[in-house]
Amino acid sequence: DERFAADLRAFAAALRDSALRRGVEILVDRTIAAYERLHAHLAARQRKSVDASKAGLNGTALEDAMKSWEQQEGEKQRPVMADRDGFVGAVGGLLSAISGNRAAFEAVHGAREVAFMERAIANMRGRGATMYERERSDPPSGFTADSIRSEQWNRRDGLMANNLRWLIDEAYRGRKFIVWAHNAHVMNAYFGADWRGVHSEPQPDSMKPTGVFLAEWLKDRLYTIAMTTNEGQDSWANGQRSGPISPAPESSLESR
Repeated sequence: DERFAADLRAFAAALRDSALRRGVEILVDRTIAAYERLHAHLAARQRKSVDASKAGLNGTALEDAMKSWEQQEGEKQRPVMADRDGFVGAVGGLLSAISGNRAAFEAVHGAREVAFMERAIANMRGRGATMYERERSDPPSGFTADSIRSEQWNRRDGLMANNLRWLIDEAYRGRKFIVWAHNAHVMNAYFGADWRGVHSEPQPDSMKPTGVFLAEWLKDRLYTIAMTTNEGQDSWANGQRSGPISPAPESSLESR
């Protein structure tokens, strides 16, 4: 987030017209501040958890400490609808400023860099919406965990599909592509928010992967290979989780 904020500020600061530059810089600062407000509760909770762990707390003691922090301090930092509305308005204003002054932006950044930044800002808007839904102090009534999960997933994978479409249609038009992603993102099928059912047609609260978007658009120009594992070691790229993968049962697809 800090790196992207710096990139956004540099993007605005390069404008040659001083009046336009000042106006865009104000929009950038508003957008960053509004995003940080949506992120405040999560960031504070992460800091508190790290500090408590460093102090030697773990297990039930750590859970109790985090519950106490949430009741005394954390709840006050959760975003409310006004924070969400302010963020959406700031992002919309920034995107409108870029669209309405495209020639000025392209004069210093080039068309592709401007289009890339527009995509990045749109992704930030999606991320902020999901952040608000997860951290808000006033969760909506009548929504199930599955419906909320599917809405967030569909927003995320829809944005990823749009990113790929821009890369294929504009940034690298005419090139062949190899895209690496988790099976759940590239599969050409819908699946339930409980991760248990897979369907060729959408179902209530079903999640629509990037692969379905791409198949609808590219049709027979898309070829997908799924990967599975028989045994070995598993590790997240960011180091959060790692561990052994037990040998697959004899009756499984992997053992065959």
